[in-house]
Amino acid sequence: MTTKSVDELVAGDVLGEAVTNRQGAMLIPAETVLKESHFRLLRMWGIESVSVSEGAAKGPDASHPQAQYVRRAERQIRQCLGAGPDNEIMAEILGVAAQLRAARMAAEEAA
Repeated sequence: MTTKSVDELVAGDVLGEAVTNRQGAMLIPAETVLKESHFRLLRMWGIESVSVSEGAAKGPDASHPQAQYVRRAERQIRQCLGAGPDNEIMAEILGVAAQLRAARMAAEEAA
């Protein structure tokens, strides 16, 4: 694992450790394949650096272990919202919420 500043991250980097806020609440789970929307959110949250896995992924990949959970979580969240997000901020919130819910689903299924 290595530490990178948010400015050094590239789409496809994989988080080595979960990103948490100052209160310890998880913001982005470990093993998330990062994309541009994550970088904006990290900056908004004031996160300056994160741990990334040595071998970066080539980008979001349907074979990634959490991909099935993320797709299922996105469907569930869209049902709760009644529709898809209608602006960029809501789309980012949906993406982060789906990542968090997917991490919980994976943990529950593993237990």
